[in-house]
Amino acid sequence: MNISNFFKTYDEYKKVAELLLTNGTDPNLVNSKEFTPLQIICMGNRDDFNLAKKLFKLRNDTYKPEQINVRDEHGWTPLHEALSRGHKKLFELLLRNGADPNLATDLGSTQLHTICDRDRDDYDLAKMLFELSHNRLKVNTIDQLNQTPPYLTLSRGHRKLVELLLINGADSNAVDKYGDTPLHIVTKKHVCEDNI
Repeated sequence: MNISNFFKTYDEYKKVAELLLTNGTDPNLVNSKEFTPLQIICMGNRDDFNLAKKLFKLRNDTYKPEQINVRDEHGWTPLHEALSRGHKKLFELLLRNGADPNLATDLGSTQLHTICDRDRDDYDLAKMLFELSHNRLKVNTIDQLNQTPPYLTLSRGHRKLVELLLINGADSNAVDKYGDTPLHIVTKKHVCEDNI
């Protein structure tokens, strides 16, 4: 039986969750699928910033800090989930509370890979990532295809984002598993566009 069937609205469900949290429920317990409440919040369809904020307020002597960098079976952290679902407020909250944006999924993708591989130039989100990261961002980390964030950014044509990455130490000469550098990709893209 699904517990959500007991509640008529999401707000009712949220109120019960808040009640449980404020009355001593351990926010680090995992369910049968090995997910923490924070992971479930980040995987949801809503940017539930307020409920996640309550989890962080529960850090005290009774409970160890919320497992902010806990990974699922594919290496995804709550930060990966929030970013992939477009939960900007939740993404920011996680970063402010020490989530590590350098942790990669099983495919080698970091938060920066995800931002750089989008169809749109997400300069503001990348800038927030650089500003709020507690650790220096690894801008030249390779994914499963040996592609770095700068490589992905250039292949997508995100000029503003390219500048941000270069200012922060990006290697524009990195080679992917096919032997291509970002310059090769830009050149190929330019030649293809000229032939259309």
